[in-house]
Amino acid sequence: LRDQDRETTDERATGLESVILEALLHCCHEGDRSTLRASELAEATNTILSRKGHKLQVSPETVGWKLRYFRLRTEPIGSGGNGLWLLDDVRRRIHNLAGEYRVPLDPQGALQGCPHCSNSTGERQFAGGEGGKKSEDPSEF
Repeated sequence: LRDQDRETTDERATGLESVILEALLHCCHEGDRSTLRASELAEATNTILSRKGHKLQVSPETVGWKLRYFRLRTEPIGSGGNGLWLLDDVRRRIHNLAGEYRVPLDPQGALQGCPHCSNSTGERQFAGGEGGKKSEDPSEF
């Protein structure tokens, strides 16, 4: 069972969901952002996919379905389509999901003192508190 668990964990860490969560983390750490449209998240996700050498491009609709899969509730955001209100509970959920999927911690959040990224020992390197390698430089967005 350990081998199956490790295989499942590895698949989660490299799948589309983990890329979307990486983009969500980055967006959570962008200044005083209070909303995130699905179209903006799709653009950030596509940037990460491209940087990693993938030709896949996701649509805002695909991102919306993945947000529902993560149990993140989308709502109309102005006249620009659906998205997320980045309230504290949503940010906490994003960080917890990122930890479950072993998404590397966004260094931008740690530098800004994100309460969901930081801990007193400084050992947390994955968003959810597990050790491992740090993420790539998010400034490439």
